[in-house]
Amino acid sequence: MFELLVAKTPFEGEQNRVILNNILERKLIFPEGFDPNAMDLVDKLLALNPEERLGYRSMDELKEHPFLEGIDFEKLEKREIKISLMDFYKEKS
Repeated sequence: MFELLVAKTPFEGEQNRVILNNILERKLIFPEGFDPNAMDLVDKLLALNPEERLGYRSMDELKEHPFLEGIDFEKLEKREIKISLMDFYKEKS
């Protein structure tokens, strides 16, 4: 999710060992202006203990997160939601 929103990996380092330590220590730096709901979602998806991760118990738990508010998951599953890339980029600018 972080990579989709920021276009880079959430954990960086010069060496694999450093990256692994950053993951284990949860050294995650969000860019300035990062949506607070997106930050909360990423944080909950990256919980070290899998049983604590959002969505571990059920997909409904994930679907109900405020960052995903307004998404009609039934229509999404049926592929009834149509959006062109141009509409997507106009909305973001």
